[in-house]
Amino acid sequence: MPPDVQPGIYGDIGESWWNETVSAGNFVRELNELDVDAISVRINSIGGSVPDGLAIFNAMRRHKATITTEVDGMAFSIASLIAMGGDKVHMASNAMLMIHAPWTYAAGNSAEFRELADQLDSWAAAMSTSYAMKTGDQPAMLALLTDGNSAADNARRQKEAAAEIAAAFERAGIQTKESLKVAASTALADFEKIKASGQATSEGLQAAWKRAADAAIAANDGVAPAWVQAQASAQKYQLAIDEAGRATLKLANTDLSGVANGLNDAAQAAGNYAKAVAQAGAATPGIIDPSQKIKSTQVSGETRSAGTDLGSRTGVAAFLKAAGVSDEAAARRIANEFADSQGNIPYFNNPGQKKYGGDGSTLSQALLKAAEQYTFDGIGRRPDQGATIPKPESTRTVRVNLEVNGQGYGSINTDAAGADALDNLLSALESARSVTRH
Repeated sequence: MPPDVQPGIYGDIGESWWNETVSAGNFVRELNELDVDAISVRINSIGGSVPDGLAIFNAMRRHKATITTEVDGMAFSIASLIAMGGDKVHMASNAMLMIHAPWTYAAGNSAEFRELADQLDSWAAAMSTSYAMKTGDQPAMLALLTDGNSAADNARRQKEAAAEIAAAFERAGIQTKESLKVAASTALADFEKIKASGQATSEGLQAAWKRAADAAIAANDGVAPAWVQAQASAQKYQLAIDEAGRATLKLANTDLSGVANGLNDAAQAAGNYAKAVAQAGAATPGIIDPSQKIKSTQVSGETRSAGTDLGSRTGVAAFLKAAGVSDEAAARRIANEFADSQGNIPYFNNPGQKKYGGDGSTLSQALLKAAEQYTFDGIGRRPDQGATIPKPESTRTVRVNLEVNGQGYGSINTDAAGADALDNLLSALESARSVTRH
């Protein structure tokens, strides 16, 4: 036969009583008779028998000639696999090729159907290796031939489903959990970059922090993460919990424009108080001056220092000794009553403060009460332990400066007893964290 011979596969693949068909037996005999170097196999078929198709494919792969398959119209189902048997594959511009999972008609019981399903999977595996000779991706072809979907189809469907979900959230005006987490992570990263740049104003840095904190709370189901709780005070914010139990950030109350005048009035009253204490101390033996050894005081978060650092047990013990508890062991024991389980001295509502001063007392007042019980009532004091009455310091003055966000609001001069009276007033202004006394 001439070298340009063109056998055709027009019709169904496999034996049939009703349609024009191309059986594996007839095609392979014709192909083997061709002693030529080049063959063109022309295809127009909607498919048919898998075993016949596999046999035709393998016969073309074995032939010595260079075979080009030409899809003239359709190469569907097993006909598409035969098309892959050519060394070259050509398709007309308006031709079509279709690949799908093998299927069949059947009748029988459940056991027979299970066996048939296994047979279909076996065909799919065999066909996938044939297609992979052209595609190079046997797992993808096997996926296509077993569930009817290629990896690309599955990815496309997943993307479409995700887009539909995103559109639904957008129409509802809400965000997905994942988008909230991404927004929180991005906002925090932005804040860190802005902070590290050193180029932001204090107001800008504060705004960037609040944006990151708000996003973190939203992504955490309304609960403020630990880093937000730890940094809120330094950023001049307070955490509030609404009726639904969700955390919100509010600017701390730092409007102290009228506080200076009020504290000046309090200083005058404190001066009168100091005089009364001094007179009582001179007239009545045993009265302990409440201002004794109270040095400059600072309000800073949860800790207040007086004389020495009242945020430590050492400072509290030193205070007690100055207030008349001359025995060091007794001073240490009482100091431990004011400490929490970690050994810290909380300024507000610590155990010793409640025991000795009661609700609403300041730390210094509770300490003085404890010293007074030890010195005068002998509570907690053995007979061999001494007690002294401190000498009042009536000449010392204390200066109180008010400053918020770098802006001064005036200063107050008073004596030691007046400073103690101001302790009471300042404890009621706990939210004004930037008030500094020195």
